[in-house]
Amino acid sequence: MTSCASSRASDYADPRSDEKQGPSGVWAHHLHRLGIIRHAALPPLCRARHNGGWSPKLFKLLIDDHWDILTYRKGKTRKVSGRAFQEHTGTIDGRKVMYKLAEKRVRFLGGKLKLRQITVLGEDGYQTNIIASKEGVLSVELVCRMFDRWRQENYFKYMKEEFALDALVEYGDEAADPNRMVPNPKRKAIDKELNAAKADLAKLEREYGAAAFDNKEEKRRTVRGFKIANGGAIGKPLREAREKVQSIVARRKAIPTRVTVSEALKDKPVRLRTETKRLSDTLKMIAYQTETALVDLLRPHYRRTDNEGRTLIASALQSAAELKLNDGELCVTLAAQSSPHRTRAIHAVCGELNKIGACFPGTNLRLRFDVVGAEVSRRRNGDCQDLSPRPDVDSCHGKAATDPRGVCQDI
Repeated sequence: MTSCASSRASDYADPRSDEKQGPSGVWAHHLHRLGIIRHAALPPLCRARHNGGWSPKLFKLLIDDHWDILTYRKGKTRKVSGRAFQEHTGTIDGRKVMYKLAEKRVRFLGGKLKLRQITVLGEDGYQTNIIASKEGVLSVELVCRMFDRWRQENYFKYMKEEFALDALVEYGDEAADPNRMVPNPKRKAIDKELNAAKADLAKLEREYGAAAFDNKEEKRRTVRGFKIANGGAIGKPLREAREKVQSIVARRKAIPTRVTVSEALKDKPVRLRTETKRLSDTLKMIAYQTETALVDLLRPHYRRTDNEGRTLIASALQSAAELKLNDGELCVTLAAQSSPHRTRAIHAVCGELNKIGACFPGTNLRLRFDVVGAEVSRRRNGDCQDLSPRPDVDSCHGKAATDPRGVCQDI
């Protein structure tokens, strides 16, 4: 499956307002930004989007630029017959999923854009239409990826909290691109002024409507009479408020939505140095991938992996450990975990790691992992399955090796 880049509707301006602009408007900025991402990435990329940014024209531009589209279909569509749905099952990222799906081909832009429409039937009978351009991928996987698109936001939240992804690495700065497009700060000021003017206008309109409702017909039987009677108190301020709103709207149209960063700032644009930050972020992402791989090894041995897997792995990695050399092996014995069943689970992960046969970097010492108290915990629970490596090669309490040096290829 291709990797997906998620976006919200706020990533783009209203497609209806940009219909005349085409790729020369706000879209051009985002297409340029997506182009940088695509050329920097090795695997094909898929852009998952919320249906608030629905625009077949934009989809065609992205597909022509070698992107894949995955999004909800917006608007009313004809319901799919219940007989067309079939159960589809699959295992995605270690999770078993099952959906009732119906798939067909749909066309947009007068037949110029052909896409896959996958309809998901919910338990309550509600039908959800998903649009995709990627061929050769099972529909059940596309649906699962679409429903799980918010995991990317959760990923960054987790990385910020557990790996300090947004932490400041150094205080140095470097010159920034002066031609980078940013929101115009002048628009923010005039938007604030426009909102205040609209609030005043709405208040006067409510007062005018209340006065019209309370008008006594025996005194003023016509609207003209009502306007003459209330022209000075309410009518004149209301007209002035409307003229003020129209004036601000006209001034706002003359201000561009986005400008270059050099136009937005008075000083020379700078940014924090990126070289050290990128290296630090790369190491943190590798650490996350390692943690994910350990969680996958834990899954068959721990029922609450989805809820507690990462916490358990993090706790095990932070546990105290005893290091010993024995017959060309570096034995790492972790301390017992907070409960016997967690100790058994980590012991099972150690067994999986021992099967890999990895060497300690820069040496020919084979790594062997174990947990204190795992054998006692298994005997008490009547678990006779031997998850530990063979006794003849896994003893971490023997005589230390006399020559631990040497080089082997890291696995």
